[in-house]
Amino acid sequence: MSDLRSYISQIKKINELKTVKSPVSTKYEIAGITAKVDGSDAVLFEKIKESDFRLIANLVGTRKRFAIAVGGTENNIHEKVISAIKKAKKPKITSSGKFMENKSKNLLSMPIVTHFEKESGPFITSSVAYAKNPETGKQNSSFHRMMPIDKTHFSIRMVEGRHLHRCFTDAKEHGEDLKIAITVGVHPAISIAGAYQADWGKDEIDIANSLLGGKLTLAKLPFSGLNVPSGSEFVMEGKILRDKTHPEWMVEMLQTYDHKRNQPIFELENLYFRNNPIFHDVLSGYSEHRLLMGMPIESKLNGELKKSFSHLKFSNFLLEIKKIFQEKNFEKNSEKKIIFNKISKNFLDLNIKNFNENITEFEKILDENKNFFELKISLKSGKKYLEIVNCDLIFDF
Repeated sequence: MSDLRSYISQIKKINELKTVKSPVSTKYEIAGITAKVDGSDAVLFEKIKESDFRLIANLVGTRKRFAIAVGGTENNIHEKVISAIKKAKKPKITSSGKFMENKSKNLLSMPIVTHFEKESGPFITSSVAYAKNPETGKQNSSFHRMMPIDKTHFSIRMVEGRHLHRCFTDAKEHGEDLKIAITVGVHPAISIAGAYQADWGKDEIDIANSLLGGKLTLAKLPFSGLNVPSGSEFVMEGKILRDKTHPEWMVEMLQTYDHKRNQPIFELENLYFRNNPIFHDVLSGYSEHRLLMGMPIESKLNGELKKSFSHLKFSNFLLEIKKIFQEKNFEKNSEKKIIFNKISKNFLDLNIKNFNENITEFEKILDENKNFFELKISLKSGKKYLEIVNCDLIFDF
């Protein structure tokens, strides 16, 4: 099976799911409980005070459940993801999706969570957006946070230069709004693929289908003409308005507040949902968020490095990199050293001598992937260091 419910059944069988039957509020309470179980079980909230729908959180909040989502083990996550990328294949299209069981025009019927006190509002944090590439005609899917403004409008955060923003910019330059679809409550393999950020012109949903053994099916939406996973719990379709924005900010990966910025507005045309649907919430800055955003990039770096250093033996790469920088006292810009202070135990292993000869090539790979690293200057023992601070995304020592 390739939907959220099949995955929930999987983790329930191995006692990785806790159920909360008492009524809880979307305002801070769900976020507080999720924070307390961080790094442990997924939590299904059956009664939400502000909504008739159920909610699940901390879904892939551990490497074990992440591995289950991609059909692997903790030791072969990267191999599974890299293989899925190489063998990406298009899903089958069905005539209708399960999400078409119900239809609404009210976005606020969903249990959208308010996570932190100083955020600009509640946010959907698990939404995957689908748009058509203007150059190739193929679809793109990607993760985007969304803040409700009213019953039919959200602000949608788009990182400048990323694929959805490029699609939006092209539409805007042609004097058009951008038609998109959005899903909430999908099999986590779809979320993982959406976080991967495939090359421009390639569809991440094909990677998801490969992760799911070719069992993923899509259904076409009437307004946007876009195809979305047929087993989605919630599906929205509408358009990103070319000429309207709204201010928003929230807690990000490092559990610090993002700065205020004006973001484009999504206008709803249709909201579809399954009978007794399950909403998925991701608590920003906590384990599920870090794994969803970081593990696909860890796999990407793994694959790129294996291509660049195919003559080397790989198994615990980052640990060896740490040794290189410590033993060789490698300096960056004379006074700034790259510090890897949380290293993945199951990544790569290589011949240090050969790799040290190729350190410039490694720097190039890091630079090409700099959007996936958060860097800061820190002071340690009276010396300045350039430190990768989102290490627990990619490095887990």
